[in-house]
Amino acid sequence: MPALEGGARIYGTPPGADLPRILVEALVARKDDAPEGLARTTLLLNTRRLERRVRALFDGHAPLLLPRIDLVTDLAHLTGLAPGGTDLRRFLSLAQVLDETLARIPDLAHPAAAVDLAQSIGALLDEMAVERVAIEALEDVALENQSEHWDRNRRLLGAIGAYLAADPALGGAAARNREATDRLIAAWRVAPPRYPVILAGSTGSRGTTFDLMCAVAGLPQGAVILPGFDFDLPASTWDALRADRFDPVEDHPQYRFARLLSALDMSPDAVRPLGDVAEGGGRRALVSLCLRPAPVTDAWLAEGPGLGDLAAAVDGVTLLEAATLRDEAEAIALCLRGVVEEGKTGAVITSNRVLTRRIAAALDRWGIVPDDSAGEPLGQTPPGRLVLQVAELRGAPVAAEELVALLKHPLVAVGEGRGAHLRLTRELELWLRGEAVPFVDGAVLEQWIAGTAREDAGGWAAWLGGIFAGLGPGPAPVSEHAARTLATCGTLAAGPAEAAAGAPEWEDEAGLATLSVLDSLRAESAPDHIVGADGWRRLAEAAIRAKDVREAVITDPRVMIWGPLEARVHGADVVVLAGLNEGTWPEAPSPDPWLNRPMRRALGLLSPERSVGLAAHDFQSAVTTGEVVLSRAVQEDGAVTVPSRWLSRMTNLLQGLPETGGEEALSEMRARGETWLARVREMRRVAPVSPEPRPAPRPPVEVRPKRLPVTAIQRLIRDPYAVYARYVLRLRPVGPLRQISDPALRGQILHEIFDRFTREARRESAGAEEARLLTLSHEVLEARVPWPAARRLWHARIGRIAEAFVAWDLDQRARRAAVILETKGQVTIPEIAFNLEGRADRITTFVDGTLEVVDFKTGKAPTRKEIEHFDRQLVLEALIAEAGGFRDVPAAPVASVAHIGLSPEFALSVHGIGDGDELFDLGEVRRGLITLIAAYQREDQGYAARRAMASVRFEGDYDHLARLGEWDDEARPVPVTLR
Repeated sequence: MPALEGGARIYGTPPGADLPRILVEALVARKDDAPEGLARTTLLLNTRRLERRVRALFDGHAPLLLPRIDLVTDLAHLTGLAPGGTDLRRFLSLAQVLDETLARIPDLAHPAAAVDLAQSIGALLDEMAVERVAIEALEDVALENQSEHWDRNRRLLGAIGAYLAADPALGGAAARNREATDRLIAAWRVAPPRYPVILAGSTGSRGTTFDLMCAVAGLPQGAVILPGFDFDLPASTWDALRADRFDPVEDHPQYRFARLLSALDMSPDAVRPLGDVAEGGGRRALVSLCLRPAPVTDAWLAEGPGLGDLAAAVDGVTLLEAATLRDEAEAIALCLRGVVEEGKTGAVITSNRVLTRRIAAALDRWGIVPDDSAGEPLGQTPPGRLVLQVAELRGAPVAAEELVALLKHPLVAVGEGRGAHLRLTRELELWLRGEAVPFVDGAVLEQWIAGTAREDAGGWAAWLGGIFAGLGPGPAPVSEHAARTLATCGTLAAGPAEAAAGAPEWEDEAGLATLSVLDSLRAESAPDHIVGADGWRRLAEAAIRAKDVREAVITDPRVMIWGPLEARVHGADVVVLAGLNEGTWPEAPSPDPWLNRPMRRALGLLSPERSVGLAAHDFQSAVTTGEVVLSRAVQEDGAVTVPSRWLSRMTNLLQGLPETGGEEALSEMRARGETWLARVREMRRVAPVSPEPRPAPRPPVEVRPKRLPVTAIQRLIRDPYAVYARYVLRLRPVGPLRQISDPALRGQILHEIFDRFTREARRESAGAEEARLLTLSHEVLEARVPWPAARRLWHARIGRIAEAFVAWDLDQRARRAAVILETKGQVTIPEIAFNLEGRADRITTFVDGTLEVVDFKTGKAPTRKEIEHFDRQLVLEALIAEAGGFRDVPAAPVASVAHIGLSPEFALSVHGIGDGDELFDLGEVRRGLITLIAAYQREDQGYAARRAMASVRFEGDYDHLARLGEWDDEARPVPVTLR
C-alpha cells in the first residue's frame, strides 16, 4: 500500500474490484522484514463476512502473524466499556411501556400493536444514537404546520426516552457502540496510536462509522479504504454531490463518499486507487454514466458516444428477463449448475428471500446445496415453528387445523411411538373433518374416543388433554409464559409413551438457538411484565423471527447466495444479480410511524433515500464484476413488475447509443438470457399426453343405485357423474379441516332455530312471538356458533325476517291441524324397483285434510322453471308425503309446496299441486322420475360428467376425479363400459 505525504489517507477500490483480495495483497506487500510487521496493524472491517474472507485469504499465504481484526460495530472491548444491556431487554421494556401506554391512550393504536411499535421505536432509538441525536432534540422540532398526531408522537417518544435514560442497561447495542467509538476517538486525540490503523469496506452511511472513518483518516498511520469508488465520475458531478445540489441526492451510489471527502476537506482526485482501475474500465464507465443523478442525465448525449465499443463493455453480461418468478429461479439454477460443471464459482445476490428459496429448491434436483450467507429464519426451522405453534394455541380455543398441524410436527412424539401417534392423528383428523368440528377440547376428545375402536386411543387422548390443560393460562409474567411454552414443547416431544416430560432434545443449531431465545426471554423480562396469551404470542414471534440460523449442512462452496451488502465482498467468478425489480433493487424504504420527513430532516436523521443510495452502490459494485447475469421476472404473484430503475437506465442508455453498438450489445445480452430460458423450457418439456375425454362411465346395471335421496335426483339430472362416484364407487368427499361459518353451517343453525320455535309454539301476540324467536336465536347461536362475528351477523339476519316469519306462522296456525318437523320418509316405485328417500324440513297438515311440504332456503329459492326441470327436491318430497311415506304423516293429498327464503329479505314462494295448467301434477312428477331412473337402469346409459350445470363456474365435488380441465363443458361425453 503506497504511503501518502501528509493529509488524510483515503484509498479506493474501483467498482467490481475484489476488495478483500486487494486489501490482503496490499498488506502483505507493505509488511516490513520483522515477523511482527503485520501484527502491529489494526484492521477495522464493516461486516463479519468480510472478516471471514480476509482471514481466509491470509490463510492462503505463507505463515504470517496476522493483524488485529475488529469490526466497526463492536468496539466496546477496545475501550474497556462495561457490558451493557441487550437489545432484547430493551425491546421487552419498550413493549411493557407501550402496553401500559395503549391502555391509557386507546386511540393511539390497537393494544395488539404494542410489539410492532416497540420494534419500530427500538430501530428509531438506534438510529438516533448512531447519528448522535439526543432524545431531547425532539423538543426543538417546530410543528406549527404539522398535525396534532406528530406532536403526540413527539411527546410519547420523549417520555419513553426519559424512561430508558433512567436505566443504562436499556441503551441498546447501537448506543453502546456509539459510546465506545466516541471514547476510542477521544483517546486517539490524546495519544494517537503508533501502529497502522486501517478501516476498510464501509461507505460511511451511518453516523458512528462516518465519525470513525474521519478519525482514522486523520491518524498519523491511519488509512481508509473505500469500496467501489467511482474514478470515472467527472469533477462536475462530484462538486454537485458535495454541494447537495441534487434533490434527493442520497440516492446516488457515490453520495456518501462525497460527504466524507467534504468532511475531510479533500478532493476526489486525492483518493488513491487500489487495484487495477483500467481493468474493466469500459463497463465501469458505462455503469457510472447510466447512474448519474437524474438532473444531469443530459450528459448521456455528450458522453455516451465516447464510451467506445459497447459490445466489448458488456461482454460477459447476460440479461435474463423471465416471464415468472419460477422461470427466473430455474434459469438461475441452470446457470449455476453450468458454473459448477465448468469448475468456477457462482454467487446469487438478492434480498428476495422467496426467490432464493426457489433457487435452492431448483438446485436440489442436482444435489447442489448453496452456501446461503443469510441462513434460515429461525421461525421456519422445525424447533422455531414448534414454539410458534404452541404459542399460537395458548389462551385460545384450539382450532382443529392448528391442532392437527401441531400433532404432525416432526418434533412431536419423536421416537419409537411416533408411528402409532401418526396413525391416531390421522384417525382424529378424519373424524374432525367428518363431524365438522371447528375447535377441539376435552369434551370433543371424549366423543371421538367413544366412537373409535382403537385400544390405545384413551391413553393418547389423555396425553393430549394434559397438553390442553397447559395451554390456557391467563395473564402471567413473560418468564412464566416462556417456561410453560418450553414445558409444553417437552411434553409434545416426549410423546404419550414417555412417563415424564422435559425439554426437547434439540441438539442442532436451530434447536439450540430456539432454546436460547426462550431462555433469553425468561432472563431478560422484568418480573412485573404481565401479558396475556395474545401478548405472549406476539413477543415470542417477534423474538424468534428476528433471529436467523445457519444449519451445519454440507454445502457446495462453489455456489453461494448473498445479500446485496455482500456484493462488496465478492470473490465469485460468476455473479447473478437476481430479482432486479422495484421493491427488491432497491427495496422500498420502510415507513416511519413516528417521524415524518420534515421532522427527520430537522433532527438530522437519515432520509429514506439513504437505503436507495446504498442499494445503488451495491448494484454498481456487483454489475461491474467480470461475468454477470442480470435477471428479473416480468410477473410476480400474478402482478406485472416494474424493472429496477438502474436496469432501466442501463437498457435505455444502450438503446440510445446505436452508433457505438449499444442496440446490438443489448440484443446480445438478451440473447444470452434467452438461451437459459430456452433450456428451462426444454427441461420442462415432456412427451405429449393426450387429454382424457369427458367421461360417461357405464357400470354394470347390478351395481347401479337402487335407492337415492331426493337431493341426489337433482345431481343425477345436472351431474350424473357425481351420482356414479358417490353411490356406485362409494366415494364421499372429505370435509375441510378448517371449519368456517359457511352457508352449510348457517343452514343447519337456522333450521334448528325455526324447528325449536315451531315445536315450542305458544298462543301469544305477534310481538311476543318475535321476541321469543330472537331469544331462541341467541341461545342456539351461542351454543352452536363459536365465531362472535358470525353470531352477531346471523342474529341480525333473523331479526330482519322475524316479523314476516311470525306473521306467516301465525296465519298457518289458524288453519293447520298439525305440523311435523325434520321427518324422514321413503316410497317404493315398483315399476322400476326403486326406493326414493327424503327428509322434509316441515310438513303441515291442514284442517281440511290436505298437506303442505315446506323447505327452508338460506339462499335464493329456485324458480318454477328450475323446479320443473332440475330442482325436484320439494315435489319429490310431496310425492313421498302423498303416499304416506313420512313418519307420523298419514297419507293425504298434497295441496301445495313452499320455499321459505331465510335470506336478509324474507321470501315466501308457494306452488300448488293439482291438475291445473299452473299447478304441479304429482302424477307427472312420478312419471318423470320413473323415466329418469329407468334410463339409468339400461346398460347403454352412461353417467356423463357435468351434463347440465347451473353455471360453468359451479364446482362439483368430483370434478377432479372426472379430470375436468383436460376437457371443457362443450366436449361430447365418451361412454366407457365398465366390467
